[in-house]
This record gives sequence, structure tokens and C-alpha cells, in this order.
Amino acid sequence: MKAAPAASASSLLDGDTLRAIRSRAPGYDERNEFFTEDLAQLKALGYLAPRGLSDTVADQRLLAAHAPATALGVGMHLTWMGVARDMVAQGFTEFQWILDAGHAGEVFAFGVSERGNARVLADSTTVVSKTPEGYAFTGTKIFVSLSPAWTKLSLLGRHGDTIVHGFIDRATPGWSNTPDWDTLGMRATQSYTTTLQDVVVRDDRVVRVIPVGESGDPFTAAVFQNFLPLVSAVYAGIADRALELAVAGVKEKTSAFDPGQRVSDDPDRIWRWLLMLLAHSLPTTPGSLIRVRPHPPSGSGCSRGSNTTAWRPRGVWWIGQCGLWAAGPTDALTNSADCSATCWRVSTTRVTQRLCTLRSPTTCWGNQARNPLAARLRCEHGFCKGQ
Repeated sequence: MKAAPAASASSLLDGDTLRAIRSRAPGYDERNEFFTEDLAQLKALGYLAPRGLSDTVADQRLLAAHAPATALGVGMHLTWMGVARDMVAQGFTEFQWILDAGHAGEVFAFGVSERGNARVLADSTTVVSKTPEGYAFTGTKIFVSLSPAWTKLSLLGRHGDTIVHGFIDRATPGWSNTPDWDTLGMRATQSYTTTLQDVVVRDDRVVRVIPVGESGDPFTAAVFQNFLPLVSAVYAGIADRALELAVAGVKEKTSAFDPGQRVSDDPDRIWRWLLMLLAHSLPTTPGSLIRVRPHPPSGSGCSRGSNTTAWRPRGVWWIGQCGLWAAGPTDALTNSADCSATCWRVSTTRVTQRLCTLRSPTTCWGNQARNPLAARLRCEHGFCKGQ
């Protein structure tokens, strides 16, 4: 079974690059070491240069399936590329220098997180004072990914009733970091605690001054609309790899009481895999987000589920008393006679194809005579057909 998803036509990541990056990942984590070689290889490919969000998210998911810490680390830099791209597109030309620096090979990091500060961008424990050159920041930042490699560090701090956002160079005096990062599986991000003592952000590197508190400022929106999809893509990529390894494992495992039956042919497990695979087949690109209704449409035969969140990716929406209900842009509805069976709304051929990869070459669902799940389902989109 191949890693999912595969590289798109616009991807910057080729097979050789991904294999090399995956081969280094265990060593980085075992030695608690920064992904120096990965960063150099990605920079050479132009991976750190500004691009569209959809292409970047797709590549981040693919990269994370091969080296999660590398993807998470470079995701911080890519977030700033996306913020600058979006702000310049709205006419805020003071962000243009960030795009130029990204094209020139500079590496941007986040100096935002603070211990105990759940307000994130809305407030700060870092104290800011005005100086003739700009603003001086004093405080402590945590989880500063890319600590050994950043050349530009964003800072956030409170000046009276405002929050000041700006950037410093690595040569700027007054900052220091503590190599205290030792987080299993993510060690290669080297996300150190960073101390600021009167670190001055020059006036020409201050990009935004906004009021303390929740804000509808375009800058705040740009940060979240880039940060959230890019970080989500990393964890979707980790799930891709986990699923790939799990499927490979159960294909080889047999029962101690029936050596001729593989675990992958167990009908009870098939039911659990079906739910998992449909849920896992959610795309992570921003264009795949749609507004959904709080319950299945009338006439679908499905009861209201427990999950009524307003925004969800296209794919699976509700798991309620009537089973699982999925939705997408082009759907085929498979109904049961009553809610004792399972109500389905299934989209995308890709989901079907991935389900069939679990089955034998001759039948998608295996032996239906001993598979009550297959008997309950109506065979649509080739669910019960041979591969």
C-alpha cells in the first residue's frame, strides 16, 4: 500500500527527496538533533519560497508522512510566507519584505508562545517599551521551533493596551535560548525556550500594532488561516503514515486459532476499518471546507448525529445512532430500511479504492457469506465488486 496522498503534479517533493528525508528522521529523533540536512535539501528545492496555500498544504501533508518533525518545523516558516502573501494581496505592502526575504533563502520562526498564555495573539506577558529605534521586548518565549536555524524571528508583546508584532535578525542583541527541547517524535524541531532582554525591533520591522483582545484585524485572520491548515496537514500526514503501517501489519497477521485467516479478513475489524478509512479520507486543502447543515437532509433515513460543528472538511460529518453519515460534492446515498442498520452517504471514488486495497484481489469485501457487514450494505460504487 502506497503512502497517501501521493505527490500532486505541482508538488516540489520527488520520491528520492522523500526517501532521503525519511531515512534521516529516526536518527534526528534518537540523537535529539535538528534536521539540518533536511532543511538544506528543502531550501535547494525552493520549498521554503512563498507559494499558494493549497499546494503548500498538500506538500506539508506528504512531507509529514515521511518526517513529521521536519514538516512541523518548516511549517512555522511557511506560515509566515502565507501571512505575508495574504497581507500583500490585500494592499499591506509593509509585508513585501518578508516575501522577498523568503525568496532569498531567509528562515522565519515564531516567537509567539508564552507559558500560561492561552490568549495567544490576543494578549502577551512580554513587556514592550518604545525606544528611539523602535520597540524593546522583554520576556520569555517557548516552543520556538527552528531555534538553531532561524534568521528572522517574529516577536509579539504588549505595549500598554496594544499588541506589537515585529521581527528581529539573528544578529540582534539581547536574546538567548536554552536547548531544553526533548519531546519524543518531535525532537528534530528543536523548539527552544527563548529569553528576551530589551531586544529591539526596528520601526521598519514592525508589521502590526493592534488593540489587546480578540481582533478582526486582517493580520490576525491571515495568521490563523495559514497556521491552522498547515499544522493540520502535518498531523494528517502522520495519520497517513500510521494507517499505512497498520494496514501493512494486519495483512501479515493471522489468528492463533485459525492460521489460514488473516486479521485483515476479520469481518468485525472490517467494520471498524471502514469507519476509520472514511473519516481519514478527509482532504485538508482550504478549498475542501464547506458549510454544513446541523443534521442530515430530510428523507435520508438518518437521524441527527451528535456532531453539529458548523465547519467540517468534505467527507464524514456525523456519527450518530444511525451509524455514520458522510457527505461530499458528488454523493450516492445508500439507505437502510431502518436505523437498526447503517445509514450511509458516501462520496469520492478515492475512498472506495482505498477500501478495496484492504481486500483480496478477487473481492472487495471478501467472503460475504461470513461477512454480515457486507450483507447489510448495498453494493454501490464497487464496494462489493472485485478490484
